[in-house]
This record gives sequence, C-alpha cells and structure tokens, in this order.
Amino acid sequence: MGVKMAMQQLTLPGEIIKKHNELVRSKINIASKTASRILACLVASIRHDDTRFKDAYIVPVKDYLPRDEDDKGGSQYKQVKAACRELIGATVEKEWPDPDNPDGAPIFHTMPFLTSIKYRKGNVEAKFNPEMSELLLQLRGFFTEYNLFDYLILPSAYSQRLFELLKSWAGLPEVVLSVAELH
Repeated sequence: MGVKMAMQQLTLPGEIIKKHNELVRSKINIASKTASRILACLVASIRHDDTRFKDAYIVPVKDYLPRDEDDKGGSQYKQVKAACRELIGATVEKEWPDPDNPDGAPIFHTMPFLTSIKYRKGNVEAKFNPEMSELLLQLRGFFTEYNLFDYLILPSAYSQRLFELLKSWAGLPEVVLSVAELH
C-alpha cells in the first residue's frame, strides 16, 4: 500500500487549514516532514469562529503518521519526540520597513509558534503562542486556505512549504519570486 493510500485512510482533525498570508510568506524554521505535518494538523484543529486559542489542541499521531505494524522498536515514538522538540523551537520571522527610519535597518520580529507541546498516549497536545492569534484566528482577508489532506500527502517539508507559498499567491495573474526569496 502506497503512502497516498495510507494517508487517505487517516481520520483528520479538520479539513481546512487557514493562515494569514503574512505567516505563510514569513521565514519559518521547520525542516522535518513530521513536524510540518503535526503543525498542519494542529492549525487545522483551530475552528474558523474561534476568537482565542483553546487551552490546548490535541491531535492523534495516527492523523499524520501511517502506522507501521512492524514498529516494535519504537521508531515512531522517537520520530514524534524529535518532531516535538523541533516544534517547540519553531519560530516565525518577519521584517518590515521601520516607519521612523525608512532608510535604516528594517524592524525584525521573531516569535515561537508554540508555548508547550507534549506527546502522550498516541496524542500530541500543544498550546499556541498567544502572539500567533492575529495570524491564525478570525481571518477575514489576506489569508491562505487549503485542504489538509492535499498538504499531508506531499512527500517532504520542502514540497509542503512550496505548496503553501504558491497557494498564498493563488488568484493573482503572475507572481515572480527570486530563488533568494524562496530560501
């Protein structure tokens, strides 16, 4: 059975992911496919009408990792544990011109996605950083929306990231991005 078939058999937390375009187009330091999938499932768990984050969001591991019946050595546990470590250090970086000094250095802002994350009994439980609320809650304009399943079947964190970036520009006649911007 291929990865696509295995992923289709999963029960997903929510069907749609919504992120502010500013978030999608920011620098994000997530490198592993597993961490990227966990974060996507957590974001998909946010309801479109939420006005603030819940105390915690919980997603079962089976939602983003197909079960390997031969995994007797706990490699799945190690993989999720490593992804949790990566996610607790995951940040979003933004820069914009300084209105007080337009010719000077831009304003630089970095913030973590999460304030805590734990893996217990087959579930990942995470708390979003409250500063992320403007980028994930009550999105009315300038946001990117896509199907969680379409994202989860992508083969790598790089293809997932490129998919998000391209979706953020959907609807425009043409967008030119330099290789430096993609990095």
